[in-house]
Amino acid sequence: MLFRPFTNTMRVLFILLDYEDDDGPLLTEPAAEELAAVVGESFEANAYGRLSMSVDVTPVLTMPRPGSAYETGPSLVRLRADALLVAEQAGFDPDSYDLEVIFGVVHWPTAASGIGALDNHTVFINRVGPRLTVHEMGHAMGFGHANFLHVVEGSPLDPSAVEVLYADEWDPMGGGGGQPPDVDVELQFNPWFKLRSGWLDEDSVQTAADSEEVDLIALEVDPSAGDGTAHALRIRRDVASDYWVFLRTETGEPLEGPIVTLGYRSQNSNIMQSRLLDMTPGSIADSGPNPRSGRRSTPPRSRTACSRSSRSRPTSTARSAPCSARTS
Repeated sequence: MLFRPFTNTMRVLFILLDYEDDDGPLLTEPAAEELAAVVGESFEANAYGRLSMSVDVTPVLTMPRPGSAYETGPSLVRLRADALLVAEQAGFDPDSYDLEVIFGVVHWPTAASGIGALDNHTVFINRVGPRLTVHEMGHAMGFGHANFLHVVEGSPLDPSAVEVLYADEWDPMGGGGGQPPDVDVELQFNPWFKLRSGWLDEDSVQTAADSEEVDLIALEVDPSAGDGTAHALRIRRDVASDYWVFLRTETGEPLEGPIVTLGYRSQNSNIMQSRLLDMTPGSIADSGPNPRSGRRSTPPRSRTACSRSSRSRPTSTARSAPCSARTS
């Protein structure tokens, strides 16, 4: 079981599998070393250097049973047990690692490219890619999906809104998790996930108490390189959820206007979830979700004006956005 905060050093074991009835392994050892470096850099960048990821890679290990033996019954339990066994036989001690990531051709009864929920200690991957690996490891760390709350008309909180799974494509826990390996944009987890992981301090998050103007710096900016300006504005919705207002820079040039997400815990679990609020109702039918409402702006800073209603919900004169923003 992994425990927060995720700081200092996290030891990860990449276990590479092959089966006697397959044509070859999913991943070679040199390719896995390269993947480990990219994944480690991604988490370390998200953590602003507060997390160091140490990844060991096994050689390709042949499983004791054919792949077909893992396709029925408690397949993942059986597959994990045998994977840890062959890793131990190769001289590794899986119990000394915080997380193991098992790579192999798919032999479980699901179409998923990866699974990162088993006991919060094990990740299964059957398709090679750094974004997918980061996404599934995020699940093992307690991050749920970053979804999109789509509305056709009305406000982002209209009762007719429909939750679209994975559709926050700027977050590794949303559609960003499925980006191809050659995408070099460094995707950042949202501030709700970062705060709960110990990567952002409470000093980097300003909680709105009343109508006010707040200066924000972009999520990608290292707190140690800033001047104490907050990374995010948190607006309390109820005892179980908050609105989060923040900026993303994507390729280094921020877009004017805030991103607004709803952060909450999934029902009857400790899994953190987020929903990107629809800032341009109806847009997903044409070009996909667009959380931003303005033009590109050069400085990675914005001044956000938000107000709270008596029901603790952000309000604004702009019908399509809970908050309005202008560059400072």
